[in-house]
Amino acid sequence: SITVVEHILILAATGLIFAAILRAEPLQSANDRSRWATVWSLVERGTFQIDEIDQYARWSTIDKVRHRLDDTKPWHFYSSKPPLLSVIVAGLYAIERWTLGHGLFHETQFVTRLLLLIVNGLPFWLGLLALCRCLILLGSSLPARLFVVAAAGFASMLNPYLTTLNNHTPAAACAMFAVMAAAELLTRRQQGFPTGSDEKSSGRPFINLGLFAALTCCFELPAALMGILAFVLAAAIDRRRTLTHFVPAAVIPLAAFFVTNWLATGGIKPFYASYGSETYVYEHHGIPSYWTNPRDLDANQESPAVYLFHCVLGHHGLLSLTPVLCLSICGWCFMVFQKADIARRGIILTGAVLTTVTLGFYLTRTQNYNYGGNSVGLRWMLWMSPFWWIAMAPAAEKLKSRSSRILAGL
Repeated sequence: SITVVEHILILAATGLIFAAILRAEPLQSANDRSRWATVWSLVERGTFQIDEIDQYARWSTIDKVRHRLDDTKPWHFYSSKPPLLSVIVAGLYAIERWTLGHGLFHETQFVTRLLLLIVNGLPFWLGLLALCRCLILLGSSLPARLFVVAAAGFASMLNPYLTTLNNHTPAAACAMFAVMAAAELLTRRQQGFPTGSDEKSSGRPFINLGLFAALTCCFELPAALMGILAFVLAAAIDRRRTLTHFVPAAVIPLAAFFVTNWLATGGIKPFYASYGSETYVYEHHGIPSYWTNPRDLDANQESPAVYLFHCVLGHHGLLSLTPVLCLSICGWCFMVFQKADIARRGIILTGAVLTTVTLGFYLTRTQNYNYGGNSVGLRWMLWMSPFWWIAMAPAAEKLKSRSSRILAGL
């Protein structure tokens, strides 16, 4: 079970994040404003169209598209982001509006902070608890667990995103819950699944794996590979429970993703799948869209080699901004060349594969992607943070000398 020291460490990290959220300025970026504009429009106007709110300078965003259902309809602006997350937050805002009565437009600071505590702060706390339990299941020592939880709580590039409304932090939390379920399935398989009165508890990991793997895919579309691997794992362990527990749980968020997208766009493709088309590139009342002539990082013209450098060691580099992740690479190497528990080895090497494939995918489309824009870190890979954290544990356990521990701590 989780020790008192681990609980204290988790509460300290959570307290800092809650304090940061309660001090955060609202509407920090175009990405942030794009989603909040949709939340306001859904609750206050009952539509996905953000034309009205976008006219105000502090709410205006470049992360928008111009769309109409057919040639007889007028043009309207919509957020370019998949709408599922905005719909979820709009539901929370509607509850707040009905109970406390604070409006998002006039009391922006109060409402955004309150909703971010629920959307980002609470999953952060639960994610650290799940990380700790996962490490226990995988047989990590207490010193290694303390180091990994400290790195996740205090030294992650996810932390700056917790003060904004974005898809990366909920995706990382869902990925953590899915990894926890996978670890539970693998360890239970080694021990033998319970039957009879414990049938319900034995099906719970399948439900959790299906639900949270699918949710991760909905929040981060490149996580589709993780969803496929999760299904393969579940089917390899127990086909019956996969069909009766995993699949129904996964269908719920996937159906919600496509239904909300259809309500917003009139189709199943998200708006940003049409990047470069007239949806993004247009002239409205004589004013061209930002994406007609994108600037700075958005106007990426770099070669794949230069792009790779900046993704790993450059201005948005995973290792240059978070050098503690070098221990994750060490952990991957240990799992390749050393025999280990099948659950631990499988999860850590899966993280290595997902990281390599996802980075490779984006390197084939450097003209369409921009490191995540003018953002903190390589944001479209941050959902894999739970895999990186868990991979640190084997390396942390190798830190025997005082100098190596001091270096890792620094």
